[in-house]
Amino acid sequence: MIKKCEICGKEYEARRRDQKYCSLSCYLKAQKAKKTQNSPVYVRKCVICGAEFKTAYPSKIYCSRTCYYRARHIKKKNGVKGTLRKLKCPICGEEFETVIPNQKYCSKKCKNVQCYAKATSKPAKLSRKCEICGKEFVPEKNHHLYCSDKCQAIGYQKFAYKPKPPVEKICVNCGKKFMAEGGGQQKFCSEECRKSYWLKQKIIKRRQKRYADLSGVSSAQTEKPVKPKKSKFHYYKEIENRESEWSPANPKPIEPMSKLERFKLGNRDHQKLMALEASECGLSYGRYKLALEQGKTYEELKAKYEAEKAALEETNTNFMFR
Repeated sequence: MIKKCEICGKEYEARRRDQKYCSLSCYLKAQKAKKTQNSPVYVRKCVICGAEFKTAYPSKIYCSRTCYYRARHIKKKNGVKGTLRKLKCPICGEEFETVIPNQKYCSKKCKNVQCYAKATSKPAKLSRKCEICGKEFVPEKNHHLYCSDKCQAIGYQKFAYKPKPPVEKICVNCGKKFMAEGGGQQKFCSEECRKSYWLKQKIIKRRQKRYADLSGVSSAQTEKPVKPKKSKFHYYKEIENRESEWSPANPKPIEPMSKLERFKLGNRDHQKLMALEASECGLSYGRYKLALEQGKTYEELKAKYEAEKAALEETNTNFMFR
């Protein structure tokens, strides 16, 4: 819809039916005209530039926004009077008038030219003495302290890392005396001694653990305590609670059930049952299956495993108490 603006008279495409003005500036002019329509007109004199102007507001002092900003700047300067001065711009050479006491340039362009020239101008480099040979030289950068690469190498040697002197120590494995480098942190005289020492430690730990498992010694005496694992099935807890119950008819607690018996109560899967039977016989699932195919029974295999375990326990106890 094409309409004509009521203020400037230009034709424009209206977005709404009730639109009257082509732009925001025309709308503000119309609002201002409505306010000053019935009010009287006053003739005033500008405080800054001295020009006469008409206004509907009796308290208005300045003729324009430029004079208002000039007066605002003068108030900031704590009582400095805004007298007009004629100056010459040092960049372009044009004459201009100003009220601002500190103004030197006619425009922001000239001010930016001067600021850019100051920022890009490099200060003159001062000569300095070399810290090694004492010659005077002009450094390429401010942090340069030496006149040449030779003096730089000599200077770096002063602050270079100096290794600690070797210390006489005794080897932990073989007991020989040797000179330990790095301030005495070395413990072994050679790489062979280091490997043999840690191999012995591993063997000792394995024997202690095996002896603890066979003799019934608590694991706290040989290694760190391990947190007990929670049971996978909820019915395990129910069986354990029944076993721990005490009554006058049954004063002694029932012996704990094996993992195989618990599994038989809870799950009937044949493959898992065979895997548990194989673990109790000390065999893998494949070997246990072959043994059953050959005609052997679960009871025979378990008795054979327990006999081997008892024989191994006797040999380990004899070895530990030699």
